[in-house]
Amino acid sequence: MWTVSIDPSNPSRLLAGGLFMGAGIHTSVDGGAHWAASNSGLPSGGEIDAYALARDPAAPQTVYLASGDGFFKSTNGGATWAPVGGVGLTCPTCVGVMSGGGSTPGLLYVNASYADGLRKTVDGGLTFQAVGPLPSDPIFSLAAHGSDVYVGFYHSGLYRSTDAGATFVTANDGLPADPVIAAVAIDSGAPANLYAVVYSVSGPYVPTVYASTDAGATWAPTAFPDVATDYTPHVLTDDAGGCVLAGSPGTGVWRSCTGSASWTNGTSEAGAAGSIRARNRPRLASTAAVDAREASGAGGTGPEGRRGP
Repeated sequence: MWTVSIDPSNPSRLLAGGLFMGAGIHTSVDGGAHWAASNSGLPSGGEIDAYALARDPAAPQTVYLASGDGFFKSTNGGATWAPVGGVGLTCPTCVGVMSGGGSTPGLLYVNASYADGLRKTVDGGLTFQAVGPLPSDPIFSLAAHGSDVYVGFYHSGLYRSTDAGATFVTANDGLPADPVIAAVAIDSGAPANLYAVVYSVSGPYVPTVYASTDAGATWAPTAFPDVATDYTPHVLTDDAGGCVLAGSPGTGVWRSCTGSASWTNGTSEAGAAGSIRARNRPRLASTAAVDAREASGAGGTGPEGRRGP
């Protein structure tokens, strides 16, 4: 499982997408305990690699999907999908991370990698325009709420904008040196509360979840379980009830409703678990160097050098 989106009108309804073995899109109606396929309208019978899901906060049944087979949009919460992608987005299959923009319908931020960089649309994907300036390092994560935009980089850490992407400043106080921001999420009910999956280019290559209560001005590590960090968590999102979800490719979906003080696992072994969960392999010490090389863009098949199947 690589990407997850929560229905703000019903936090028990989740959408999740995977990279491994063409996992496609799955949905859960019970908070992640059980899953079923939700791939109508997608190519190859839904057997695609899903890079990112993003929901329009102003129209929560509108969901965007970035994948190795193109850029797609659903207007019914992921029940059906159709291709989208307009002027200013020259490589729809290059979109790796996305974030809805808040109270304005049709506002979406996307990173189209080396092709277009960070872009935003204000018309639901018909046209895109450049955002920044920003560092040239690979972008690994995005989150937006109102005019606040957070961009997570490989090596450069986290950058924050308070003017809808016109200007940015760093927001790395409390994070390790040379930070990689693998994922970032904003508590939609309390936007000053942020969560980020972070590790260091300088090592050790052990990602964990950090939290901020002051809009990214300062950060501190949370009590994210060691067993999940062993499998490199990549996905982070929040729900309207103040809970945060983190996805680990080896151990599935983890949920905290205690301000990240404690975590529980909500991935079922039944149904779609084989698709949502990556193959459970032991994480060897030697994989740290592989992870670092792939993160820097030297290997891998997904956006920004992420691994494919």
